[in-house]
Amino acid sequence: MLDRLCERAEAAVKGGYNIIVLSDRQIGPDRIAIPALLATAAVHHHLIRKGLRTSVGLVVESGEPREIHHFCCLAGYGAEAINPYLAFDTLTDMHMRGEFPKEVDASEIVYRYIKAVGKGILKVMSKMGISTYQSYCGGQIFDAIGLSSGLVEKYFFGTASNIEGVGLKRSLRKPSPAIMQPSARTRSWRRRSISAANMLTACAAKAMPGRRMWSRRCSMRCAATARNVTANSPRW
Repeated sequence: MLDRLCERAEAAVKGGYNIIVLSDRQIGPDRIAIPALLATAAVHHHLIRKGLRTSVGLVVESGEPREIHHFCCLAGYGAEAINPYLAFDTLTDMHMRGEFPKEVDASEIVYRYIKAVGKGILKVMSKMGISTYQSYCGGQIFDAIGLSSGLVEKYFFGTASNIEGVGLKRSLRKPSPAIMQPSARTRSWRRRSISAANMLTACAAKAMPGRRMWSRRCSMRCAATARNVTANSPRW
């Protein structure tokens, strides 16, 4: 499936096209979408190997990207433009259901979302000392965690990966909660969490059952950081 996608992209460039749109709008019960980042990186590196990458621009039209990290990853692996159509449709639907102030119309909401995403990407770029999107695009300033070396070598060539993990077949399945790190890290979300106030109350009163419960819940925390993904890493 990925090889066919890369071959079609190569044929399009040789046929005179200078923009390729990678879209998942046609997904359905009989058409499973390739993960947007995997498809983008695969086409990007295939065209580099064929010496055709500078002759074409990559546009990603996907329902997957919605957070800053998603856009940064797609840009880092070659996407020169991104259309998060599902995020736009979701915002429009929320506006129709009255979840936004009445004085803000649907077009203004989408505009503010685009502006927020742009500022988020600029913040990431500034932390890396990068000043232009052209320099960031295709820069691959990421480390891979939980991907096999064979998968990284073929589709994410040049990405640092010190920990082995899943291959292509596993990566195309539904992701596990441990792999979905960006959302958890961004929101500092913890499953079965206990408030700091309850912890302080239990410690102040020297209530052993409360302290044991707090300690047990901490040890059962969700894998929200890189150290929680590896099997041999200590847990709190």
